[in-house]
Amino acid sequence: MGAILTLGGVAGSMAAIYDVSTGRATIPGLLLLWFNVIPFFKRSSEFQVHPNGSVSVRRKNSWDPLMEYQYSTVTADGTTIDFNPPSDGPPAVVLPQDRVFSREYGERMPGKVSAEFFRRLLAGRGFTIEGPASRSSFRARRK
Repeated sequence: MGAILTLGGVAGSMAAIYDVSTGRATIPGLLLLWFNVIPFFKRSSEFQVHPNGSVSVRRKNSWDPLMEYQYSTVTADGTTIDFNPPSDGPPAVVLPQDRVFSREYGERMPGKVSAEFFRRLLAGRGFTIEGPASRSSFRARRK
């Protein structure tokens, strides 16, 4: 489904460029198409939560455990959850927040559910949580 949407977005962009070059469309119309391309550039990693509460992140063809203690800050903005390492740490990890589909339950989870899960997980791992618990965004810092 994502590939079809991406191809549609690319085809639409090409048509818009043609229309602008021939004078049949304006630049603001072309800017609206940019929003179709944003998900192509801002991608996140698939993750799974195990019954014991640990999290694994998909990297290429394997599932690697997410070691929260290796990251200095974690930021949830309602769209993604970013695990930011210190300068000498592992690579950054970006997890989806607003487009999470539960395979176990067969339905999409609201962003607030992901935020609350990671808020509690990080608080239990010694992070200081900033931001109200009622929102889908927060910032966590390792103590």
